[in-house]
Amino acid sequence: MAYLKGKTIWFTGLPCSGKTTLANALSKKIFAERLDGDEMRKILSKGLGFTKEDREEHLRRMAYVAGLLNRNGMNVIAAFITPYEDIRKEIKHIIEDMGGEFILVYTKCSLETCMKRDVKGMYKKALKGEIKNFTGVDDPFEEPENPDIVVNTEEESVEEGVKKILRYLDKHKKTYSVFIGRYQPLHKGHKKLIEQALERNENVLVAIRDTKLSNKNPLTVKERMEIIKEVFGDKVDVVVIPDVNKVYIGRDVGYEVIKLPKEFEEISATKVRSGEYEYLPEKVREYIERNDIKLKVDDE
Repeated sequence: MAYLKGKTIWFTGLPCSGKTTLANALSKKIFAERLDGDEMRKILSKGLGFTKEDREEHLRRMAYVAGLLNRNGMNVIAAFITPYEDIRKEIKHIIEDMGGEFILVYTKCSLETCMKRDVKGMYKKALKGEIKNFTGVDDPFEEPENPDIVVNTEEESVEEGVKKILRYLDKHKKTYSVFIGRYQPLHKGHKKLIEQALERNENVLVAIRDTKLSNKNPLTVKERMEIIKEVFGDKVDVVVIPDVNKVYIGRDVGYEVIKLPKEFEEISATKVRSGEYEYLPEKVREYIERNDIKLKVDDE
């Protein structure tokens, strides 16, 4: 469960243009779930054929799966012909509406070169009429209008193509100020610290420890996530982490450790759970009252 959105890197191009080769090579360089078209057709698109309507429905389903993974913080690599501009735009909307980030990679290659490669002999069968609606033969491929990345697989090697994609990802990569805690519940001290980071134009990631329910930890992970999103909206990203009890920071690893100011150390979560709601932001109080949440005093 996470609000930290993932990316979908979607490869489009003619059959045999190098989509799968590039996608497989990229999957060895970044942490991402790989969507395989053949596997997905056997499971999620069983019964769909290869008409324009069926292929577009298959792609919508793949976009939905990618969006689900992105919504939970997982990156996705997908390689599908995706021949029409309208369906590419629809896929982008599906993924982004679900909270993901869509990156379109166009593997550019001439039809002549693709036909020479003909890895599975599909072009040969299509030219004989054994396969109908085959992209590049009796069905068109519309070049993408605004791809994020173009890899010309006739001129660029697989290694060069992967490096180009990695450079794009690095250029658009976010770095975060991370706030780790239980947030039981989010109080004014937490809120002030996060606001200070936002005022410095830092990207904020709130990492919620997945603690067990107890008097000390009365709110579920879901409730805590909802409280943070209610207070900050889309200004921060949120992710759930295991219930860590120690954090080791090595030397010169790029982290700056910020110590808690005195005025925030004095805000006690125990006081909040005993009913001293003046320590809570107004939206958190409203959330607790609206959901009839009962906070308790520690009895440990």
